[in-house]
Amino acid sequence: MTTGRHGQVSVALGLLPSVAAALGADEAPWQRLLGGEDATRAKELQQQINTLQSTGQFGEAAKPAEELLALRERRQGAGHWQTADARRELKTLRKVAALPEAARRDIVAAGKFQEEALALEGKNRHVEAEGPLRKALAIHRKYLGEQHARTALSLNYLAGDMYFRCKYADAAALHRQALEVRRKVLGELHPDTAWSLHYLAGNLMLLGR
Repeated sequence: MTTGRHGQVSVALGLLPSVAAALGADEAPWQRLLGGEDATRAKELQQQINTLQSTGQFGEAAKPAEELLALRERRQGAGHWQTADARRELKTLRKVAALPEAARRDIVAAGKFQEEALALEGKNRHVEAEGPLRKALAIHRKYLGEQHARTALSLNYLAGDMYFRCKYADAAALHRQALEVRRKVLGELHPDTAWSLHYLAGNLMLLGR
């Protein structure tokens, strides 16, 4: 899972015992995180996946993604949110690997656009960051579709840029879009869905709503 100021987070949200019971789980998701050698191996595999994707080797990235999914299924269970994330990531890698070369280059470029934007934001150059963020969002919408976790993340990044420019209404609209996608794709109880609720609430508060 990727991390970022406005993006996804690698921490788990605990559920109330009553919610965990309703889900039919013996343990709440926060109690089934990887530890020790499993956590180390998962981190290594994710790094491999990220490196291969960044160079356009999506087909090659599927192999460590398969291993990571198997590890999470074995240790955390098929229904754990991190297992579901790994399953979605593998599906995405296979889908992108089957696209024409030009499309794969565009998706690599989307990642670079987001890195460029975050670097600009780190220098308080938020107006300049909007362009590359919109390019990344357009690419993800074109090749992955509106209902995809990466599209939601792109919406979240752009919303964050609007927030830092005090464009709270624009930010709230984008956060709402990201929330709708995450609810459909990730589910109501996923940590990223919770973060979208958090960001949306913050912008609405600033709007006096």
